Amino acid sequence: MNVPGTTIVARAGELQVSHPQGDTAAPFSKKREYLRQYQADWAEWLASYKSTWPMKSGAFQPRLAAWWQPLLLRAPSLRSGVGGNCLIVAGDEQIVVDFARAEVRPFAGEVVRYRFELPERILETVLVDHAVDWSNSLFLSCRFRAWREGPFNEYLYNFLKSLSVERIDRAEAEARRRLGESETPSDEIALGQFTVERYCPHRKADLSVFGKIEGDEVVCTLHGWRFRTSDGRCVTADDRRLQIRRTT
Repeated sequence: MNVPGTTIVARAGELQVSHPQGDTAAPFSKKREYLRQYQADWAEWLASYKSTWPMKSGAFQPRLAAWWQPLLLRAPSLRSGVGGNCLIVAGDEQIVVDFARAEVRPFAGEVVRYRFELPERILETVLVDHAVDWSNSLFLSCRFRAWREGPFNEYLYNFLKSLSVERIDRAEAEARRRLGESETPSDEIALGQFTVERYCPHRKADLSVFGKIEGDEVVCTLHGWRFRTSDGRCVTADDRRLQIRRTT
């Protein structure tokens, strides 16, 4: 059994495990009391951290439009996969993301298939930080409300975690494959002194954008997967491999 504070040392094929002082079973046998104490321990730090979140500095819609509309124009297949409007509500602002027209504009009562209600200070924070992956920067906080009509739509969330040119191009390529559209780029690219297959076998990131050579490995910088240049074997997972050969 491991608890917060447990130290595990591996040496010469043996494990040495040491637990912190106190009731090591508390996280399991006294769960409510343990979590309340954990909450109290971090309350001051959390209050201090939240105080750093910026206040709203201006209307959200024009800033989102300037950032997102060029990305939407680069991803027609992804937009087609979303298949409807998305409403973003933050304070007294209501903003519609029109995927069909690649527009981000003030909401005017249009029919929407998706809606997010976001706290103003968190939306301001991701805008100021220019956070390119809202899954990590916003949604993992669980500080939002969401509604949708119909089933979960992966294309919408792929857009919201692909808010840069490099990421949106990867998301668009993945959308084309999922929708059965043909891929025009070459199946192989040159990377340093090697010729490698263009797409990472993990999530099909384009290695002409996200690939780099580090020592004796090819690294996909989108998710950090690594492949040996000697034989293409993945050192991140046992069941993946990248076609690679030294360019002659």
